[in-house]
Amino acid sequence: MKQIKNSMGVFLLEDKNEQIYSQYKLDIKNIYKKRGFIYIEEKDNLYIIKPYNYTEKKAETENVIKNILVERGYKDIDVLIKNNFDTYLSQNKYGNKFVLKKWFLAEECDINNIESIKKASSNLAQLHNIMVNMVFESEEEMYIPKKNVLKDYEAYNKELKRVKKYINNKKKKNRLEIEILKNIDIYYKEAEYYYNKLKNSNYQLLYDMAIKEHNICHGNYTHHSVLISDNCVATINFDKIAYGVHIYDLYCLLRKVMEKNDWNINIGLQLIEAYNDTKMLSEDEKEILRIFIAYPDKFRKLINSYYNGKKSLISIRISEKLNELVNNEIKKKDFLSELKKI
Repeated sequence: MKQIKNSMGVFLLEDKNEQIYSQYKLDIKNIYKKRGFIYIEEKDNLYIIKPYNYTEKKAETENVIKNILVERGYKDIDVLIKNNFDTYLSQNKYGNKFVLKKWFLAEECDINNIESIKKASSNLAQLHNIMVNMVFESEEEMYIPKKNVLKDYEAYNKELKRVKKYINNKKKKNRLEIEILKNIDIYYKEAEYYYNKLKNSNYQLLYDMAIKEHNICHGNYTHHSVLISDNCVATINFDKIAYGVHIYDLYCLLRKVMEKNDWNINIGLQLIEAYNDTKMLSEDEKEILRIFIAYPDKFRKLINSYYNGKKSLISIRISEKLNELVNNEIKKKDFLSELKKI
């Protein structure tokens, strides 16, 4: 076994990790563990070993996209490194799949720091400026889904109706289920209203144009997907890449930031402004962004967590989040009102 260092001193690296990094041609200078991940330092490079729950073909397609972004000038991205067998996926003796990624001496975007948030937003706009006309071989395109939020909302609304019926049919209801029934009609009406708002907007037109122009979204752009240092802003976690309307990525970042900052209007406006300074939003995009924010997606996700979890248990965390969500509705509506003004 080799030794690796962390902030607490030296300890032994598990055999299963050595099985992974020994599959790569690396001039290793140092290995350390941080937050459950293995980091490998060469003289001028830093890498990370991460679990990977997709196929080799998915990894290949993801890396084709990343390499195009690098060719177009976006260098700070977590490209995958092939192993000695000329594949991206490596396995340990337990059959667990891993990948080796290029990494950065940077910290995750601080969701409570406005300057960090603005950098993340500006970085997203920069990405969107180059994530256009992404044309690939037909086989690779098979592994890039299409993100149509209109179809998603239609499916989400049906799910809400299904959950309501399921709870109503239960003879004995727990506290969480009683709480859900108390709120579900209100949120369902909102969900239907904003689904129709999106349907009557120019979203479908923008979506059709995005597909025709081969525009790609990050798909999961939150503070977890941005690493920031004095020297770089790097983007990671591209496993949800999809063809679609770019504004969806801005919504993902904005919603998460607003939820974590008590729907602070000033922070939300500065985030949008930082994006707009690099990639100007159209009037259609502004309207669609408001609809995305207004749609009760957080409630829908909580309901989904309940419905797909163990029904015999009351989830205290879901109940807490539900109460928090209800209490924040006024602040969310205040933010939406401010967006309409601008």
